Amino acid sequence: MGSMRARPMTRRTVVRGAAGAVVGSTALGPLAASTGAADAGLYLGAALEPELVTVTDRSMVAWWWTEEATDTTIRITPVAGGPTRELRLEERRHVHVATVDGLEPGAEYRYELLSGGRRMGLGSGPADPGAFRTLVPPSGRKLATIALLNDLHIGEHCSGTLFNLPGGVSVPPCFDADTYPDYAHRMADAAIGELSAHDLDLVIANGDLTDRGRPDDVARALRQLRRLSAPLLVTRGNHDRRLVGECGPDHDCLRSQAFPGNAVGDGTLRSVARVGRRLGVVGLDSNDPDTGAARILGDQPAWLDAQLDALKAEGRDAIVALHHPLLKPIQGVPADEGADALLAVLARHDHVRIVLHGHTHANDLTTHGPTGPLRFLENGAIKNYPCGYALLHVHEDGIMRTFHRPVNDWTRMWTATTARETWGLQPTALRGDLTSRAFVLRYDSRFGPGDPIDDAVADSPGGRAKRIDLASVRRVGNAKLRRRGVVVGVHSDVDADVTVRIVARLGRGDGVRRPRTVTLARVRRRSAAGTVRLRLRPTASQRLVLGRLTRAVSARVEVEARPRGGGAVRRARRPLRVLGR
Repeated sequence: MGSMRARPMTRRTVVRGAAGAVVGSTALGPLAASTGAADAGLYLGAALEPELVTVTDRSMVAWWWTEEATDTTIRITPVAGGPTRELRLEERRHVHVATVDGLEPGAEYRYELLSGGRRMGLGSGPADPGAFRTLVPPSGRKLATIALLNDLHIGEHCSGTLFNLPGGVSVPPCFDADTYPDYAHRMADAAIGELSAHDLDLVIANGDLTDRGRPDDVARALRQLRRLSAPLLVTRGNHDRRLVGECGPDHDCLRSQAFPGNAVGDGTLRSVARVGRRLGVVGLDSNDPDTGAARILGDQPAWLDAQLDALKAEGRDAIVALHHPLLKPIQGVPADEGADALLAVLARHDHVRIVLHGHTHANDLTTHGPTGPLRFLENGAIKNYPCGYALLHVHEDGIMRTFHRPVNDWTRMWTATTARETWGLQPTALRGDLTSRAFVLRYDSRFGPGDPIDDAVADSPGGRAKRIDLASVRRVGNAKLRRRGVVVGVHSDVDADVTVRIVARLGRGDGVRRPRTVTLARVRRRSAAGTVRLRLRPTASQRLVLGRLTRAVSARVEVEARPRGGGAVRRARRPLRVLGR
């Protein structure tokens, strides 16, 4: 007997779970199911209630569903005073996504969600609170932007199964790949497409890249993730366990494809990524590679201790990632299977800023008494509700974390569909409160000994020293510089008019008639106090100069900040190598 399928239903159909949750219904034609099109025939159940999904420092995003295809409208009002804006953002939608940009950091707003002239939520519950405060990013220099994904489940055929009865019957009824073809791949593909627009320093795939660890699925998941230009750190999830009969003598497809440096049979998949000069990310393996059971195998606690010591000696903050939670023994690693040993190590290292988990498919942020203020973050799944990925903006004095859903016709439909999993209880169980999806962690971080800072310090009229910091890459390819430019970070303690440029001294061997100093790219920006990331893109004439370079040249990134309140101009510079063709 095949697995029970959650097939499209009429709009009058109501399925009630054991908990009494009302599950909505859908009448979705085969064409829409195969293409992901959200057309007029789409009807989705009411399990996707109005919800405030994301708050950042300058934006908010809300989602909701309506039975009739209608408009997406939001009213938003600054609590401190100011006009109410009513924004009509979309027309003829069943699954509504309201994104409002241009908000002020640290400001409180009230909002109402409307469709067809009707208010869609009560604006008083945990999903739809009716008010929010935007985040205030940490003020220190930015160290990295990290993308975090987990539970991709590439190759999965049945979403929403808690367990199977004899004969393969899914409990609860699942949404299968016959009706929703290649759903896991399509969700990951949409997320990666959005992330490609960000300047990422690292991508973390924190376990369950695949459904069963099949070689083609492992290859496909890694190929998707490697579309992003940033370095990739992978951890093993329970679904990525060894698969008998595949991938060589140890049957370990993830080891052979993602960790080729590990010897055959070495199934403990761990790694360290050094990001810039101030951050290190340690990936651990929380799985028995043969069964997928949550265990910390081998000498990983001692190995983690040594890696954290090394990172601290280099003046680096640390982030630790592993698939299973350490603080939930039923869903995660039991105490006697290594959780206590790892927690003891983490308690000794105050430069560990956050521990990242997947596995539960939920958003959750917790602490653990013996490890003090250290936060443990469970990140929501991408392959089904809550259908998202996270961005970690890591600064020298804090981390801003925001949760995001990819938006296209397919992801709208699939998010609302999988909100009906587990008898419609999925959102309540997995959404997490807003403080677990969008938050800022602040801490006191110091530069390590000998860690250079490119500062230019001048005296203000009052005699107080002021500082401007510059962070940039050390080298960049000529083709990349011409095509995409390069991103630099500038930190100023005052509001300033900032100019950043790349300059090089070119000679006859570089295709110019006589030696001269050339600007290869420039950007100007009025910036508030704090850290800003600026992309330097060459103009057409600057690209022409770059196109004539056939060898590597030495250049430098220069920043000049003119305080808008008056005072001395601050300058800083950093060497840059432009690689030839």
